[in-house]
Amino acid sequence: MYVTAHRVRTHLLEEGINAYLYMHGSSLWPEPPEPEEDPGSLANMLFTIDAVGGNHVRSYLDIVGPDEAPWSTIKLFFLQFVMAMQRRPFPWKCVAGPCLFRIDMELPLVRSWRNEVDLLYRACVTIHRP
Repeated sequence: MYVTAHRVRTHLLEEGINAYLYMHGSSLWPEPPEPEEDPGSLANMLFTIDAVGGNHVRSYLDIVGPDEAPWSTIKLFFLQFVMAMQRRPFPWKCVAGPCLFRIDMELPLVRSWRNEVDLLYRACVTIHRP
């Protein structure tokens, strides 16, 4: 599973969150793949900005993990990831348990990074639920 949420801005300066869920099937990995290497098959999308493509990504959260992992497990490792990284500068990237997590954001968003991460995380939860 690869779930990602992006804060995007269009050329008309409209801003919102778009999220995507990809599934890998029953793939077993020694560690989670980089999303660019193996994103999986697109399973769901959530758009608050209808204009797709060509938008400026202001922030993003990527989560890669086993398709069958319950969200409670993903959440546990996500919280560990955030606790371990929170004093470091962005971008953040870490494998925690069976999951790969990545977060980055523009400098103007860093001051309220907790709110930004929460917003992106909630979009990932929303898109992951059937």
